[in-house]
Amino acid sequence: MPDFSKLLRRARDDVNLCIGIWSDLLGSLYGDSLVCAYSKGSGVKPWDGEIDYVPLISDVDIHVHLKPEVPITTDDINSFGLAMKTSAEYEERFLEASSEHLHIPRTQITFVRMLEDMISYVAPRASDVQMLIGRFKDTKPLLAERIREIDYEQLLSMKPFLEDIPRTLIDRTGLDLWNLVRRLTWRVSPSPVRLITQRHEDPYEVWTWNRTRILSELEAMDYDAIAQNYNDFYDAGWRLFLSNFSDSGLYREMIEHGYHLLWGCVREVQEIAD
Repeated sequence: MPDFSKLLRRARDDVNLCIGIWSDLLGSLYGDSLVCAYSKGSGVKPWDGEIDYVPLISDVDIHVHLKPEVPITTDDINSFGLAMKTSAEYEERFLEASSEHLHIPRTQITFVRMLEDMISYVAPRASDVQMLIGRFKDTKPLLAERIREIDYEQLLSMKPFLEDIPRTLIDRTGLDLWNLVRRLTWRVSPSPVRLITQRHEDPYEVWTWNRTRILSELEAMDYDAIAQNYNDFYDAGWRLFLSNFSDSGLYREMIEHGYHLLWGCVREVQEIAD
């Protein structure tokens, strides 16, 4: 049985190092053009159990807010070259700083301006993020009912993806299964949250919970099958990571739990609406 408390301590050290490196890189890249940068999500939430963070399955989400007149990228070769250089520099700095790391955290750099163009975007609150650079630009909170509407719509929008999974899965083997695991992962993480917000009085608060708390609330709401698949998805993720991503059976196990969890969330939210 792995010592998850030890593994999570090592993973937290890796995440903190990752965030520190990206703070330096983003400051150097954008200088005065940067309004602020912050991290949110599972990488910076409290970890009360092993499902709260799974190396390389979980992201370290970093949001970058540039001044309005600053382009995010350009369509010339310089933009591509800069992206390649920055990617390599992050990895090189990390490896140089930590020879005893558990993993090199997989970062997800997102530009706030692109999110704000999405009708389904719900901006976080200042209290829900870890600032890296600058001061957080707070926005007017959405009404609870509007968040529930967005979460409901996002759950129902998964149906075409889920209906297509058998066709996508039928010919996949080995590392080729990773693509489907990734497509499931960024849907599995928020979907139980979106289901809980339909019945909880404070949707904003639900979005701040770690997975241990989400699992407990699913069980309290009698969503037992969803809770079990949620736990087992991340448990299989840990075993896949510890196998060095070499066990095809564990890829399929994650896919199976993710698939049933997502369909469960879709069906339950339809019942609430009905």
